[in-house]
Amino acid sequence: MIAPKIKKLLKVVDKLQKKYFLAGLFVFFALTAAFICFYQLGASYLENWDEGLYAQVTKEMLQTKDLLVLHWNGEIYLDKTPFNYWFNAFFSLLFGLSEFSVRLMSAISGFLVIIIVSVYSYKNWGTLAAFFAFIAIALNNLFIWRARTGNLDALLSLLVVLSFLLMTSKNRYRYILLGVVFGCMFLQKATVVVFPFAIFCLTEVLFNYRNFFKNLIQYILLGIIMGMIIGTWLSLAQEASGNPSFSAYYLFSSDQGVSHLDLSKIKLDYISFAYYSLQRRFFFLFVIGLVFLLTRFYKRTEATIVLFATFLLATLSFTTRNNNWYLIPSMPFWALIVGYAAHRLVAFFARFIDKRILVTIIVIPSIYIAYKTFTVNIMSIINQQANVTEVQSAQIIRKLSKEKDIIMRLDHAYPVTLYYSDRKTYFYDHVDADLYKIIKQRGVNWVVGKSVIVGEFLKNPDIKPQKTIKNGDETVVSL
Repeated sequence: MIAPKIKKLLKVVDKLQKKYFLAGLFVFFALTAAFICFYQLGASYLENWDEGLYAQVTKEMLQTKDLLVLHWNGEIYLDKTPFNYWFNAFFSLLFGLSEFSVRLMSAISGFLVIIIVSVYSYKNWGTLAAFFAFIAIALNNLFIWRARTGNLDALLSLLVVLSFLLMTSKNRYRYILLGVVFGCMFLQKATVVVFPFAIFCLTEVLFNYRNFFKNLIQYILLGIIMGMIIGTWLSLAQEASGNPSFSAYYLFSSDQGVSHLDLSKIKLDYISFAYYSLQRRFFFLFVIGLVFLLTRFYKRTEATIVLFATFLLATLSFTTRNNNWYLIPSMPFWALIVGYAAHRLVAFFARFIDKRILVTIIVIPSIYIAYKTFTVNIMSIINQQANVTEVQSAQIIRKLSKEKDIIMRLDHAYPVTLYYSDRKTYFYDHVDADLYKIIKQRGVNWVVGKSVIVGEFLKNPDIKPQKTIKNGDETVVSL
């Protein structure tokens, strides 16, 4: 009588131990992800180029109160779409315009992506998969760099992950919700939406063709919702901008040439980016997991993960552009594949080795790699300080100048100069006769840059500086 009760009690204790272990593990995941994404988020100055540029767009959105047409340096900014800036403006109204407020949406998006990837891996493949997926995304230096800066890629990545979850779910409203997500994705980064939308169409053809007519109304609704979101912004913004080519630009030209592929040439730069962002060693797990998934490509979920993980790697390898952050939307899926690889490898070798010994052999070196990556790569991102002298020079000019003064920056660091000086700013990256003409024509009041190039600028006998201020390796000149 006593023995069965003891066995029953031991089972309950074992179940509770597992439950609390899992709870503790996910609390650890959440706290670590929160630290990585939010700790000292506003402690460093904005970076050149994009971060300083996007912060200035946010500032001018608050100043103009124009939510449709973006402005930068006092002029209409025909490059990016407004979705991210709406969040930036909202957080700036809540907390004040600062480095923190323009980075917060990226940090929230990065945090949510990490949690979603970890939870998804656990639900589908178990604890070990969740652990490996977590360290593959939370310690991915490229992903974390963009998640901790005021850029567009982290929120785009979150929207792509949400589209994947909807594509592989059985939610009755998934097509309607996909229309909303795709529409928001266009408002986030324009024609990048083609990438997940193409995957959606392909997976529907491959795995859901029997229900085409049954789902026809849902497909139409998806298209209408997506079209309404995109079309409403394009039409209203075109009217507000007064530019007849506004819509055509965002529909056909805003990708900056990324979609111009040359299939006769291939470069391995993007494979190299993936290799290093996956901490090198985990890249091999990614390759192994990809092979395992390809053997199950006949299943919708597995095929969709493969497509999301490889679409950008494959296409970008044939483009002339060479920016590693273009891969950010694929990185959550690389992490899923790393987790899946760990799960499949343990399942395979558990036939020959005790599973607990096998897991220990795999996990211990991985913890060491994760620790080294965290301390060397991730902490350097968290603690980095960028553009200190450029910001100080801009702040000096703001303090000494008048509101309508104009600055000429003698290098490419002018987005940060523009933001921190709050003065109209131009740039010219060398000294020649045209520079002096431009300064005269535009009524430039201040010249700033590295002391070497400013010294070269001052050699012109016609330049009579009113004030020259040394700031570290930079010189500020009042004309």
